[in-house]
Amino acid sequence: EVLLGLPQHLVIVSHDLGLAARGCDRLALLAGGRLLALGSPEEVVRAPLLERAYGIEVEVVRAEDGTPIAVPHAALPVP
Repeated sequence: EVLLGLPQHLVIVSHDLGLAARGCDRLALLAGGRLLALGSPEEVVRAPLLERAYGIEVEVVRAEDGTPIAVPHAALPVP
């Protein structure tokens, strides 16, 4: 009862960007131990950021519900 009405937070660590984008209000993108982006799924799941983090070409498409989904392109290095 004491916790009712208080802000509640849950931290999840996942490599599943689709799951994170669907279930989280805010995402943090890390690469090499550094924070690259922090924000909503729409702000973080963006091709330039993901390409920088993973070093491969990425296309971002939208699911039917509008959730951004990262689609890697066969592990091709970013030109």
